Amino acid sequence: AAAAEEEPLAGRDEAARPARRSRADAFLAQLQASPFYRGQLVYVHETRPAAAQPQPPPSGLCPAVTGLLRHAGIESLFSHQAAAVEQLLSRGHVMLATPTASGKSLAYNLPVLHAAATQPEARAMYIFPTKALAHDQLRALRSLASQGVGPLFGLDVATYDGDTPQEERRARREGSRVLLTNPDMLHTAVLPAHKEWAGLLSNLRYVVVDEAHMYSGAFGAHVASVLRRLRRLAAMYGGGGFRFACCSATLGNPRELFCRLTGAGAGGASGEPLLVVDWDGSPRGRRQLVLWNPPLSAQPTCIPEGKGVPQPEDEQPEGGRG
Repeated sequence: AAAAEEEPLAGRDEAARPARRSRADAFLAQLQASPFYRGQLVYVHETRPAAAQPQPPPSGLCPAVTGLLRHAGIESLFSHQAAAVEQLLSRGHVMLATPTASGKSLAYNLPVLHAAATQPEARAMYIFPTKALAHDQLRALRSLASQGVGPLFGLDVATYDGDTPQEERRARREGSRVLLTNPDMLHTAVLPAHKEWAGLLSNLRYVVVDEAHMYSGAFGAHVASVLRRLRRLAAMYGGGGFRFACCSATLGNPRELFCRLTGAGAGGASGEPLLVVDWDGSPRGRRQLVLWNPPLSAQPTCIPEGKGVPQPEDEQPEGGRG
């Protein structure tokens, strides 16, 4: 179990911070002094606040994408976002291993939108472990592409999963510039019918694999095989030069996982350039992490009569009372 406190950074009332800190410290002291928790709070760790590390958007982004950023009110990127965008624009792979809510999706969305704006036939595929995540990113990408009235307004972005109606699948297969799917759909519906997907495979520029830490063990081995088959089929149709962008907030070995999962990167058989982005340029507030080690035996509690789990002495013989 963990308890955490975050303080706001820029744009908030600076005078309120000591009050928030004192309340959090008082709450922690109360827990430590409580007889119920005595000896159970085994570790307390505090992370200090950190300011953002802004950088201007890479100069390689086309005017259509920089225009989207201006309309969205984004004047600069975080340092890790800028590095990832630069690497993807220069046709390298990226493994983003930065914390939750650090803006990883913007780091791969910008190169994808750049390709869509500058290459009329360019396509991209986003792979998520769940349909819910795919639909969340669908809304976010559509919203970003529709900022202002530019060449990317109304970009054809669609999901392709088990819930996609049969009558819509052909249109999404042939017309979607960005297709959001999952490993199961890629394995059972896309790759076996690769002739029907030749248009996407031949023009594939980016493949995004989000929540990469989910692909471990036997499941990860299967997904790794599926991604290798995707690379082979794309190469067969002339689109084998696509780049991977993998993301995770909970990885201790990002380079090793990327290479094993995709077969690409500096550590893979292909020797293609890979940038591991494991530093965080986004702002962070002060946090306190408390680890609680509860006792193995249940502590006595007051349970009203007639409530709770029946005890052996409460059990009645078959047939009821004699």
